[in-house]
Amino acid sequence: MPFTDAPGFRMYYEVHGDGYPLLLINGLGGDHTEWLFQVQEFSRHFKVITFDNRGAGDSEAPPGSYSTRR
Repeated sequence: MPFTDAPGFRMYYEVHGDGYPLLLINGLGGDHTEWLFQVQEFSRHFKVITFDNRGAGDSEAPPGSYSTRR
């Protein structure tokens, strides 16, 4: 599983396809599976990057409050 060190927590991400990068950002509390059906089509033309927000999916859940600003 690919992870990166985001500020204050370890974040899970996936990369599919090749080409110009396309970062798919889901809503607060969402994970990469929200893009399940779009990734297959988009990855034919782009390098698609999806991730799990803090405390969702396989990303770590650090203590404290979550906000869009953080």
